[in-house]
Amino acid sequence: MKETYLTELHLHTKESSSCSNIPAREMIEAYKEKGYSTIVITDHCSKGKMERLGNISWKQKIDYVFTGFDIAKEYVETNLDFDTIKDYIPYAVEFDIDNLKTDTLPGVSEQSLNGTWIYSHYEDETQEVLQELFGEESESQTEDGNTDIDRANVEIEILNGSGENEKLTELIGKLEEKGYSVTKTGNTSSTNTTTIINRSGVNEAIQSEIKEIVGKDNFVEGEEGTVDITIILGNDN
Repeated sequence: MKETYLTELHLHTKESSSCSNIPAREMIEAYKEKGYSTIVITDHCSKGKMERLGNISWKQKIDYVFTGFDIAKEYVETNLDFDTIKDYIPYAVEFDIDNLKTDTLPGVSEQSLNGTWIYSHYEDETQEVLQELFGEESESQTEDGNTDIDRANVEIEILNGSGENEKLTELIGKLEEKGYSVTKTGNTSSTNTTTIINRSGVNEAIQSEIKEIVGKDNFVEGEEGTVDITIILGNDN
């Protein structure tokens, strides 16, 4: 059985809003009595209101605006730090909405078989919109469509378990040609399986490219070390 919740999405308090003549505590108690589980206090915190409060400090203005919220907080358990939230209010009030860029991602709304609506964006057109908004290609896409990875800062260790120095030299060359830094090499016990160990949580784009260069997809998570990736070169390479 589905649970239902009564919610008030737009509520003002007398303490800090001229839109209401009912004190916050009285309002909250009334909603509780009616069975509401949620209320959203929407007392205004606009630049115009702050200016109308006159020549008092920012702290005094913010404390005034938050009076209703502070009373409501007595009725809930939350891990939100209201004092931290208040610290950001001056920045929000001074935000220049004329400098806000908005657009709609090109795509189509579709209803799935179970009745859920989804929105599918058109990839090429979306890239054009993001380029126009932010002045750079989305997700660091390069002109050839490949992801622009910060390869120079990825440190790689190769342990040769194949017993063949030629394989080690060849792999070092491939990685460095792509721009990766092979900072450590060495030998390890003979193994038939090439394994790539992620030691620093490198992202999926790097993982995919390393797997392609090595020619193997045995990519596992390992303990943090002095390098980002360890490649154990096996006889299968």
